[in-house]
Amino acid sequence: MTYSVGYVILAHEHLRRVKQLANYLTTTNCPVVIHIDQRTPRTEFNELATALNSNPLVRFTPRRKTEWGCIELVNASLDSVGVMLAEFPKVGHVMLSSGSCLPCKSAQELSDFLSTRQGTDFIESVSVENEEWVQDGLSVERFKMFFPFSWKTQRRLFECTTWIQRKLRINRRRPDNLIPHLGSQWWCLTRETLAKIMNAPRRSAYDRYFSKT
Repeated sequence: MTYSVGYVILAHEHLRRVKQLANYLTTTNCPVVIHIDQRTPRTEFNELATALNSNPLVRFTPRRKTEWGCIELVNASLDSVGVMLAEFPKVGHVMLSSGSCLPCKSAQELSDFLSTRQGTDFIESVSVENEEWVQDGLSVERFKMFFPFSWKTQRRLFECTTWIQRKLRINRRRPDNLIPHLGSQWWCLTRETLAKIMNAPRRSAYDRYFSKT
């Protein structure tokens, strides 16, 4: 039996491509959970949902307004992971991808690859305190200050509050034993790892902390 890999797709545009990708992945018995940004026109979302409604391996999660660098992207990912783990118990790995991603190898090749690495997580994870991962922008500061405003859509407020906090030498207290890491948004993690994340005893404290990071 083919090793089961689930796909979480975050998308906000080019929904025809999302439909094609979902249909392709499910032909290899890979379940797909899709999150469509709430700002995507409802008519486009409804058209996609209707097109995939009869596919038993496709699910949609409640729509959130997501934005680069903001916590709602994480929340949308976790919402989708929760659906994947609950609805598809045979899934061993879950891959997070965007609606703009197209596979360069077949889904069967990936399933075969992961079937021999069933306890392995694939994620770029770099300690912010030990590596110069950030090329241009905030590094350690992003974990020490509060960021209630969007860098992309509220740039003046973002810069103003950052300047004030530097002057006041704001240094947020992190949850105990939390070591901040940076890396790519995209990953492929095992069911076991994702279950631990979803059910972490201190998840609410982590959520509060990162909501302004």
